[in-house]
Amino acid sequence: MNFKELHERFKDKDSPAVEGQVRWLQKQGFAQNQIERAMITVYSELEQGEIPRVWTRKITKQDGTITEHKEYLAAGSKIDDPQYVSREISSGWDLDHYLLETAKRIRTGDLKAQVAHMEQFEEKLRKKWEAAQQPKKKRGWFRRGTS
Repeated sequence: MNFKELHERFKDKDSPAVEGQVRWLQKQGFAQNQIERAMITVYSELEQGEIPRVWTRKITKQDGTITEHKEYLAAGSKIDDPQYVSREISSGWDLDHYLLETAKRIRTGDLKAQVAHMEQFEEKLRKKWEAAQQPKKKRGWFRRGTS
């Protein structure tokens, strides 16, 4: 897979190169393995011709200002809300934010797995501790000294 060639389709004047995307994700606090998995996931989708979509919803605040809420999702994903309008990503900005959302999903999955692992480990320690707290059975006088 040629990342630079796939990125060229979305590159614009404000879009960083592929290396810039990696640096940007590092600055966002992602671990190297999370960045690699996100990059491979996103660019594999692009290589297969699956163009991610941007789902946009306009929100009118009480003071009358209008803001946009955007969701970056994979090509086959849908939001069942008539207020959202979708389009394929078309710029480097969109690609960067889809990459960021993918990295966030990967990090969230990693954190959930880590918490589950800690819970299992704590449960195992608790069982050992509870077993150690149980009074040991004393051997009868006729069994003392035998193994």
